Amino acid sequence: MKTAKTMKKSPKTKKLPKTINKKTKTAKATAKKSASASVSKCVDKFMKTSQLNADKFGSDLIKELKNKNKNGPMSKEDKEKIKEMKKRVTAFNELMKAVMKETVCNVGCKGTFLESGSPNELPESFTRTRKEYPKQTMENFKKLRKTTFGEKTNVLDENSMYDKIPEAYRKKLLKNGAISYCSISKKEF
Repeated sequence: MKTAKTMKKSPKTKKLPKTINKKTKTAKATAKKSASASVSKCVDKFMKTSQLNADKFGSDLIKELKNKNKNGPMSKEDKEKIKEMKKRVTAFNELMKAVMKETVCNVGCKGTFLESGSPNELPESFTRTRKEYPKQTMENFKKLRKTTFGEKTNVLDENSMYDKIPEAYRKKLLKNGAISYCSISKKEF
């Protein structure tokens, strides 16, 4: 039996130099920026291919108003209509970008109804962002989540897409630049 004097001390662990800690922090920050860039790229690409891009619709109406007044100066009323249309198009596009970011550019469907977890409880991030919803609406979401998940804790495939959407639609989403599909709707965008 070894005594305390004869026992070897375990080698001391060395503290890592501060530069490694800085590199780790930098690597984490770079990864966050990269993820943010890929989400931004996804939103932009999907908006360009989406039917919901209001620029196409708005620009047609603006061209129509400008062509109406080709022969003479544009009326003050038409100028106001064009200005209002541009505001509406911008607001609609911002709303659609937010929807796209949550629905088709959200790896893991974080903060949505389909985020993995217990089928009996809504994800905390989902309820936190919807505090203003009536209690009955949240109860309905909870029931719907339970029926959607069944006994599973995850209903997303490896591409972060709801596993029950039709294969043709899944391929179309991927082709259009989607990196997820966080909705149980089977209707196309």
